[in-house]
Amino acid sequence: MPIYNCASFLDESVGSVLAQTFRDYELIVVDDGSSDGSWEMLQAFSDKRIRTFRFSQNCGVAFVRNFAVEQADCEHLAFLDADDIAGRGRLEAQVDWLACRTDLGAAISRVWILESDRMYKQPFLPLKPEEISATLLFRNPIVQSTVLMRRESWGAARDEFKAASDYELWARSTPKLRFGLLKSALVTYRVHSGGISKRISGSAKEAVRQIHQKQIERLGVQPKLELHAMLSAWPPDASSEQLNEAELWLRELLCANRIYDAPSLRRVIERIWHRICLDSWLLGPRAFHIYRRSVLARLTPGRMGGFFRRFGKRAFTGR
Repeated sequence: MPIYNCASFLDESVGSVLAQTFRDYELIVVDDGSSDGSWEMLQAFSDKRIRTFRFSQNCGVAFVRNFAVEQADCEHLAFLDADDIAGRGRLEAQVDWLACRTDLGAAISRVWILESDRMYKQPFLPLKPEEISATLLFRNPIVQSTVLMRRESWGAARDEFKAASDYELWARSTPKLRFGLLKSALVTYRVHSGGISKRISGSAKEAVRQIHQKQIERLGVQPKLELHAMLSAWPPDASSEQLNEAELWLRELLCANRIYDAPSLRRVIERIWHRICLDSWLLGPRAFHIYRRSVLARLTPGRMGGFFRRFGKRAFTGR
């Protein structure tokens, strides 16, 4: 657990680890130069399983995480950010699952999202391990605070990627590192203005751009970074020309693939194609006709229903 000016959350976050049903662990907490009394609050915990370290100045979350892993002598590594909360059965569920799944290097889970006193469960998309690897080509589907991994699967985080250092590590480690997704929500993820992703959002966007570039170049393709970034935040006012360009780009990635499991990458790309066509609000029914003419289209009842709910009968009649 890296901490930086998280005094208001430490009682809950550290307390959630101490309350785990799985008891054979140590909690390594590293204070990364806090100035809000976080270190003093940390000293109030008397549990012998807690080991604390303190840096006199802020070194960054990647450096801190690497340092903490170096101090650990264990079979598994689990991560929890200082503003998040682990469910009581989190460690037990993940350790037991990895014991049964020797083909996996890490276990992740869904989360409860706590934002402005509103709590809701993250939607569940049943991604297989190979689909998680393929999804990382486009976005990071992994919440850092849900990761429990085998020690030998760890690779050092890189500080130059700032708040996106976890994304870079997972993208670099896959598909060799295989993640398994538990359906249960085992962690509460807190969204607030002081979170690291909020504090350095500008540099994080540039880091994500670099991560995309490295992955696309690994496929041997000339990156189209602006278009690739749009796939994760598709504009509702996109034109038919932009949709057609996105389709060609997705097909190019599919054809160039020599890294990811081919059927899994195709499923991921088909989902993206369906979503961006569905999100092209201002095109109206024309978005469906662009969708269905593509080789990436899958006219399943669920996907047809999505267009019907969004555009009504006009989606199919063209009127």
